[in-house]
Amino acid sequence: MYSRTIYCLAAAALLSAPLTGQQTDQDNRYSPPGEGTTTTLNAAPADRILEAQADRQLKALVAETLERNPGVAGALARARAAEHRASNVGALPDPVVGITAFLKSPETRTGPQILTLNFLQSLPWLSKLDLEEQADLLNASGRCTDTPPGGIAMVLPEGPLAVLLGISQTLYVLIVLTLGIRLALLASRTRKLPEALLCVHFLLCCSLGYLLLGIGIPAAYQPGFLPTWAIAPLIAAGHFASCVGVWTGVAFNWLVFRREAVWARHLVWLSAIALATGYLGAGLSGGFTRGTLEGVWIWLIYGTYTAAAAWVMVEPLRHYAIMRKRLRLGLAEPLVANRFLLWGSGSVCRFVMLVMGATPTLLTHYIPPEIWPTVVSMTLISVAVAGLGVSVCYWLVFFPTRAYVRLITRSDATVGG
Repeated sequence: MYSRTIYCLAAAALLSAPLTGQQTDQDNRYSPPGEGTTTTLNAAPADRILEAQADRQLKALVAETLERNPGVAGALARARAAEHRASNVGALPDPVVGITAFLKSPETRTGPQILTLNFLQSLPWLSKLDLEEQADLLNASGRCTDTPPGGIAMVLPEGPLAVLLGISQTLYVLIVLTLGIRLALLASRTRKLPEALLCVHFLLCCSLGYLLLGIGIPAAYQPGFLPTWAIAPLIAAGHFASCVGVWTGVAFNWLVFRREAVWARHLVWLSAIALATGYLGAGLSGGFTRGTLEGVWIWLIYGTYTAAAAWVMVEPLRHYAIMRKRLRLGLAEPLVANRFLLWGSGSVCRFVMLVMGATPTLLTHYIPPEIWPTVVSMTLISVAVAGLGVSVCYWLVFFPTRAYVRLITRSDATVGG
């Protein structure tokens, strides 16, 4: 038994000798760590294990060095501080309040003066505030270049995703613009308020404001795309058109679905106050220069946008449920009921576009940088599909095709039979 084991070991040594002695120069060539270093197939198993272990140890050592290096931590802290300082630079200077008490009351034309109150607020040129904020932002970006990668940058769509997004958004803008013009012509003939409100909603919020923000916000992320001085006015104009358009959409929802409800009337005026307050606050504090969802005023605007979209989404679906009950009794027209469904479905898609557009910004600090492009791609796909849904639903509300009319009529006859 012992001699048989010796023969097996000797045979294994003879078979392995030619394999270990035929390594080429290419196999022994040095490859720097991190540049695609791979283990050759001809290396012994022990060498492979040692090389893999060395790579893991090197990566762990580099990560620990970056984490514990006080210089790297200080550079990251300075970059974050410079970025946060930019928002304060773009705001108005602190006001000054003074109280003056006279030991001896001076006599004036209005009588003796005992106590005076003073309030001073400096109002520099807004362009000066914008330039100072841009300078601080550039300083922060320069500091970030000295830090290791780990920040999240804007990802632009490419390939089929860019084609899908371009088709979806172009179709969306063209359709809502066409509907706005049609409603403008209809309102000029009927002189009715709901048609006029919906016309303004389509032309300002869905068309003009959407286009201006779609150009201004990416330009804030891409230096050189537009002149620096043009970004803030472009975003401000986009938000102004959107605020007016969103409010007219809320007013239309009240007139058509909740005319008799007192709370709905209060909601209309509350939304107007919230939009006006948020817009003025963002304008005075320089919130339109960054193109991001930062600051209480921008969030007030965006929160009002979201709440208005949610209400516009719920009301037509609620009325569609009511119309379905009337259809079973023969008290409603199928096409009229289906228009409530189409309007509600299109509003659902618009709500998805609004929410998904802000999702990456909300999750910026919680998404690892390596999966950030995937998250942005999924967000853009959702926005593109939702845009197509809005276009189809809104078009069929106002311009139903003959085939679609036959389909709705036939399905209603089948249900009734």
